[in-house]
Amino acid sequence: MDHKCEECEKRFSGQSNLKPHVLMVHEKRKDYHCPLCQCAKAAFARAHSLNTHVNVVHKGRRDRVCPICKSTFGHSNTLKIHIGTVHEKRRDYKCDVYDSTFGQLSDLKCHRKTVDEGKREYRCQQCEAALSTLASLQRHLIVVHEGRRRHPCHLCGLAFGEAGSLNKHVKAVHEKVRDHLCRLCARAFARRSHLNLHGSSVHELRREDQCDRCDSALSQAVGLKNHVRAVHEKRRDHRCDQCGAAFGLQGNLEKHVKAVHDRIRDHQCQHCDSAFAERRGLKHAIQTTEC
Repeated sequence: MDHKCEECEKRFSGQSNLKPHVLMVHEKRKDYHCPLCQCAKAAFARAHSLNTHVNVVHKGRRDRVCPICKSTFGHSNTLKIHIGTVHEKRRDYKCDVYDSTFGQLSDLKCHRKTVDEGKREYRCQQCEAALSTLASLQRHLIVVHEGRRRHPCHLCGLAFGEAGSLNKHVKAVHEKVRDHLCRLCARAFARRSHLNLHGSSVHELRREDQCDRCDSALSQAVGLKNHVRAVHEKRRDHRCDQCGAAFGLQGNLEKHVKAVHDRIRDHQCQHCDSAFAERRGLKHAIQTTEC
């Protein structure tokens, strides 16, 4: 490697590799724009990256096959990440605000940008969805508007837009895995988001941030911010990537996914065979019917 970057001293094997590095990393230039994307931010530093983007996103090329679950991917790096996060269960990146872990640094950054800062810069021109990253917007277009769900469940036939969603569905619905335990009552849940919903709705939490527009009090400043956006500003920034339904709060989106798409009914009536996605559904049934 005989070509060194003067800005960061990183070395490259040739001038052809050094030049794109300087343009992309230090000059922040992205001169190759996708003619097919509706978002002007779909730009790349190299022509090769643009061609790969067109082949994978717009032409649907998936040449890399997972040897474990047979899911297909457009990039070898995406396949590698898939194996590490889905099959090896690696979650090496942890949010220092919430008890959330991620398999990729990019997912953690996206989480911070969306949840902690509330930033959603990429807007869909076909609906009112606002997303935090270009990749999220592209997935939204493919799954919601193009209706492409390439990952069907071999047990029930339900199809998903992403392999990760399919794996979560199989684990929660068919394998009945509940490995997220509540430390207060020992109830178990299929997803961490379901555990978080349980904690906020069932157990008493400290609520110190008072809304100045109503009587609501929230346990964290970020919760108060989300409350104002959803309730008072009527924003619906959380959109389901499987059906397009929009919600004001992430928690309501998670309830929707749990009940409608995951089809999880973990609130069982003790008097009959009925089961419900939420505790309030069970309470309502008990109050209005004779079990």
